[in-house]
Amino acid sequence: MNNRRRALALGLLVLVLAVVVVPLVNMPVVLKSARAQQGSGQVYSNFTVSWSGNLTVYLYGVSPSSKVLLWWGIEPYPQGPWYTTSGKPGNMETPMTYNSTLKAFVATIGPFENGTYVAYVFNVNGTIWINYNNHAFWNWNVIINPPMDIIGYTKAWVLPNGSIVITTIGRPPDQMILWWGLTSGPQTGLPWYTTAGTSGANQTVMTYNPLWGNYTAVIGPFEPGQWVQWVYHDVYTGWWIHNSNVSSSANFAIQDVYTPVHAVAMHTSQLVYEVGQQVVMNVTVQNEGPVMNYTIALQVGTEAVSNRTVELPSGYSNLTFTFPANFPMGIYNVFLLVGLKGLWQNSTVGQLYIVNTTGRKPLSVVIVWNMHQPLYLEPNGTWGQPWVQMHTGQDLYWNGSLVGAYELQAMLLNEFPNVNVSIDFTPVLLYQWEAFLHQGSPTFMGSGVLVSHDQQATEETLALYKKLVQEGRLQVLTVPFYHPLEALVYDNGWQSDLLAQLLMGENMTYTVFGVRANGVWTPEMGFNMGLPWLYADAGINVTVLDYQAFIQMAPALTVVSGNTSLGPYGIYVVQNSLGQRMYVLFRDTALSNMFSFIFFSQSPQLTQQMLLQYLVKVYMEHPGAVVVVALDGENPIIFNPMPLSAKDLYAIYQALSEAEGEGWLVTQTVNQAIETHQVAAVLTNLPEESWATNLNNWNNGYPAKVYIWDNVSLAREYLVAYSAMLGMPISPVVPLSFAHAPNASVSAFEAMTGEPAYVTVNGVTEANPLYMYYTMWNWLYVSEGSDWTWQAGPPNNGPQWFWVQPVIYDQAIVSYVRQAFSKVTPFSVVTNGQGKVLINFYNNLTSAQAPLPVHLYLVISNGTANVSEYVTLGEQVSAVTANITVAPGSAVTVYLYAPVTQPELGAAVTPVSNNGLLIGEYTLTAQKGVVTTTAPPSPSTASTFTTLTVTTPSTTVTTTETSTTAIWVVVGIVIVAVIIAVLIGVSRR
Repeated sequence: MNNRRRALALGLLVLVLAVVVVPLVNMPVVLKSARAQQGSGQVYSNFTVSWSGNLTVYLYGVSPSSKVLLWWGIEPYPQGPWYTTSGKPGNMETPMTYNSTLKAFVATIGPFENGTYVAYVFNVNGTIWINYNNHAFWNWNVIINPPMDIIGYTKAWVLPNGSIVITTIGRPPDQMILWWGLTSGPQTGLPWYTTAGTSGANQTVMTYNPLWGNYTAVIGPFEPGQWVQWVYHDVYTGWWIHNSNVSSSANFAIQDVYTPVHAVAMHTSQLVYEVGQQVVMNVTVQNEGPVMNYTIALQVGTEAVSNRTVELPSGYSNLTFTFPANFPMGIYNVFLLVGLKGLWQNSTVGQLYIVNTTGRKPLSVVIVWNMHQPLYLEPNGTWGQPWVQMHTGQDLYWNGSLVGAYELQAMLLNEFPNVNVSIDFTPVLLYQWEAFLHQGSPTFMGSGVLVSHDQQATEETLALYKKLVQEGRLQVLTVPFYHPLEALVYDNGWQSDLLAQLLMGENMTYTVFGVRANGVWTPEMGFNMGLPWLYADAGINVTVLDYQAFIQMAPALTVVSGNTSLGPYGIYVVQNSLGQRMYVLFRDTALSNMFSFIFFSQSPQLTQQMLLQYLVKVYMEHPGAVVVVALDGENPIIFNPMPLSAKDLYAIYQALSEAEGEGWLVTQTVNQAIETHQVAAVLTNLPEESWATNLNNWNNGYPAKVYIWDNVSLAREYLVAYSAMLGMPISPVVPLSFAHAPNASVSAFEAMTGEPAYVTVNGVTEANPLYMYYTMWNWLYVSEGSDWTWQAGPPNNGPQWFWVQPVIYDQAIVSYVRQAFSKVTPFSVVTNGQGKVLINFYNNLTSAQAPLPVHLYLVISNGTANVSEYVTLGEQVSAVTANITVAPGSAVTVYLYAPVTQPELGAAVTPVSNNGLLIGEYTLTAQKGVVTTTAPPSPSTASTFTTLTVTTPSTTVTTTETSTTAIWVVVGIVIVAVIIAVLIGVSRR
């Protein structure tokens, strides 16, 4: 059947080119690619602090038309956790106002107590974040009017070249001057000399460092053994700041001790040691001087573990130290001391991590990957984009074989048998994998797919994942079928669509893996408190959300029982107003972001080090805790340099596998973590958020996003009306088959209804209207996917193909339903002139092969009075009588309504009346006669048919004849749109 439809579609392509290209060219400008305005010039910030404790922040270089929020929090120390003014974890948001004189956005916050650390970043237009130095995790830090016992707090150290770094706390943003001199010792009162050898002081302007909220200066280099003394001068206040730890007039001092030898790197045989284990440490040093004997000491914390004399040649040398880790559990700084002629140079070479597992439960690490691709299939079964195949079989070479990100993930998991993970395979991805395998000769609009290779890769990928499931090492999560942004769809009143997609998703997961998923990946973590009852109805009892968005930044969060002292490291239960409960695992936001943005673009060794050292810190503070890492599964591989990103993934699994063997860590699936841990707290009143801390990426008011949502709303309105007209429920669970993707399953439909999916009407083969009911609901679910609005406009500015794709499906629905509406028409009105009329209808929507009653609400008007009737029309000809007085020869207007209500429609473009949705308006001339059913006119009968007019907010469509090829015109639109997209070189996000 697919071949017949494809042939019909291709046969119409020439017609489509003529009919469709012009409308596409003239589509609204919202479909043109656009980027968010960033303003002209450099984007930067500064600030002022008043004596009363108010902080005023300025942001320059951003377009004046932007909406800018100052996101800020109170910290215990720079780059620390954020708290609100009420002391709760989280942040504050203050709108900034554009000052045309300063050409900057301005906001004032406070007052704050003296010594308060305040951190801030900026949010522009809801989607663009401006962090310090463009670093994803850095913020500006300011200490507000530090008290005098803090001002002058100093750290100083000697660099390998003999320069000295000096940092101090001052009163930002005052200008601080470092007054310093060369002296003969540390005692205050010794004479100072300039670098030129004259008596006096040198002056160096210190730089304020917003990252740490302190002032910094670098002076030198100096000769080994040289003493330097200094004080600070605050230019604004006139203060002279001395070393108050000694006396009110004492100077700061440091001896410039350094040797030509300095440490370059440190490596240990393990990243984490247990108490008592033998430590093997290699330190690489560089000697920039001649061959000479040096005294080398290694110090762990405050304890020296080695002291020996070593002859070091010029250049690089490796020093090996072996000693037992006889230290209490903790993190220890490791120092290398190099002695020469009585002077010792002390430098930090790294840290030593030591754990004690005695009597302590291991840390549970739960990794949750979201594997997702939106639907790239067109309504006629053609592949519009190749990314499912490419990311399964063609991303990179690994061990000499061409593989994709999905296959690589399965291969690496198979190599580490003690590593357990959870993966959400979105049903739309599984659907496309299986559809690709079930197509004998798949058709692609573009190039690049190696069909035989990619089909084999897909088969091997699925086989590996199924093996992992059978071994119990992989828990499969599900998701609403086409990955909709659930919170937005829910708010639109389309909850029944979500439930249908959840059930369809569970069915697909079961079909492929043979398991019933009890866990769900909430797409984009776009959650609200309406979802738990939907999840409960679908048999779902656990999901994963972001800790920062849903706990730290949740002002109305209510703890029903227990407490949140474990932070993200506990198992939680969320309860709705109905008392329904579900488990929620909150991901460690910081660690998940490291996976997303850091770990897959650096050396595998560094990734292993950063990962294990992060986890061991959690273990030391929270033994037995649950650490959840949750993110997209393929993106870290494909959006970072390959094969480096693949090596990083291997390194991650290797590090976790080895750590699991050491006893302080265990990897678990979501269900395993729930089964082995107690609930920390029961929560309610979670906010409506996403991982991005809002929903603006998908609904920020940008015209292209609005256009997509409006098309979804209009298509759904038409489809709900069509369903009501057929007497079918809204939001059905659509039976799907891989052979007929992306349309409803022909075999399942015919088995379910006993009717053929395709019928012949007047010698033309067309889809059964009931079959189209199921197929169009599937199309609507496709258009509700989150990828389309994510890609449309700022901040992601994706390829135009993603903007057009959902609209094609929506317009296909609208086009078909309009044609269906036009097939139900009144063709005559007979009046007896005594208060009764008979209206004859022709129901061309049905046929003998597919008899369908049609349900309508009629309003009949004689110009001065109305009468309404709920009617059911049979196939072909039906007659309806009504009690209304109509004179022969006078006009009668018949209004046809689909019997729908506003709650059924939810967010709708066209408002509905108490009668339902208006689908047709006809004016006919009443004929005198007996009120009985009239036979239908033959094609040669001279009859007057009033034109059917269906009005939408932007278009009036008039039709007098049903086109059986309407849906294939839309297929042609798909083909043309995709050709255009391929030519402009689109790529998946």
